[in-house]
Amino acid sequence: MTVLSIQSRVSFGHVGNSAATLPLERLGRDVCALDTVRFSSNPRYAGWRGTVTDPAELRGLIEGLDALPDEAGGGLGFVRAVLTGYFGSAAQVAVAAEAVDRVRRRVPGAFYLFDPVIGDYPAGRYVQPGVAEAMVDELLPRADLVVPNHYELDHLTGARTTTRAEVIAALDRLASMGPEMAVATSVRVAETAPGSVEVIAVGQAGRFRIETPLVPAHFSGTGDMFSAVLLADLLAHRDLARAIRRAVAATYAVVEASRNMGGAELALVAAQDLIVTADPDGVAVHPL
Repeated sequence: MTVLSIQSRVSFGHVGNSAATLPLERLGRDVCALDTVRFSSNPRYAGWRGTVTDPAELRGLIEGLDALPDEAGGGLGFVRAVLTGYFGSAAQVAVAAEAVDRVRRRVPGAFYLFDPVIGDYPAGRYVQPGVAEAMVDELLPRADLVVPNHYELDHLTGARTTTRAEVIAALDRLASMGPEMAVATSVRVAETAPGSVEVIAVGQAGRFRIETPLVPAHFSGTGDMFSAVLLADLLAHRDLARAIRRAVAATYAVVEASRNMGGAELALVAAQDLIVTADPDGVAVHPL
């Protein structure tokens, strides 16, 4: 089962496709990765270099995949799910929407996980003007599952959420715009215990939350890894609660291992076995 992953690529560190590909592969998914940007590193490092993929080039790559012969899968007929993340320009968003439509023409019912990469707290927005707006117009209505972090949830719905009830209402608003399921990560609200962070979900499995200790370290790419693990497990079992527990367990284990190793980036390669072995049974689900 192949995932078409459309997001960023860095040479140093693990964000975007550089964070999503290995977890998907370790969990048994082939990955067809298309890069929206090619950067030397996360732009938070001074001196970074790189380019934004021209939308015409991105479209050409998708058309090339869709032209594959039958013995190679019959165009995009080999794809069973689409994952999107960071976009370098608003024009790329329309190309990604076309890609979702192309895949679904080949494979009706193909799953689409939309990770609306916009920014985070406390850094704020870090995508180019027009990208977030294009994602709302083009991608949100096509999504089966949307996975914003707390900042992105607030940005997409236009209001600061400070309680669980407000987060649930915002997720319901997103779900009413297309997706069947909506999951907010990195949530910290009035009810969140000190030193903790929450994932809150609404969907076919009901409404629930998961709370984990907040690791005292920041690593870019954790959201990209989380979405990849979530998608891989959801494709296998079609159980949102189970998939979130798996993604929470794996992400927490890799982040904690990375902190113990003392590096500036996710130790994704060194800690890759934890993606598979982290125990989701130890993650408690609280109905809402």
